[in-house]
Amino acid sequence: MSKKKRVDPIPEEFSDYEEAAKFWDTHDTTNYPDAFRTVEVTTTFRKRYYDIEIEEDVAKMLKVQAQKKGVTVSRLANELIIIVCPDVSRNWGTKVCLLLRVFQLY
Repeated sequence: MSKKKRVDPIPEEFSDYEEAAKFWDTHDTTNYPDAFRTVEVTTTFRKRYYDIEIEEDVAKMLKVQAQKKGVTVSRLANELIIIVCPDVSRNWGTKVCLLLRVFQLY
């Protein structure tokens, strides 16, 4: 004789993402086949994003300079990398510090 597994109902609404995450961390979506539907999606990637590791002091300088310029840290970092790119293999840290000084006058 097989016992039917008790499945908790999905709450009508979650108060925040954290509550939803806690619920789904402890429940299996395969137990709720009627709660989901298959959809077709067409998308194109507009940009690629890359994570790079930089030294903490460089990150702090980038943040300060970006705030002064009114741009995001990513935008400032991109601009600096584009400027430095031809010589990126040598003296990277020195060049970033030098360029940050130059950007103050930009």
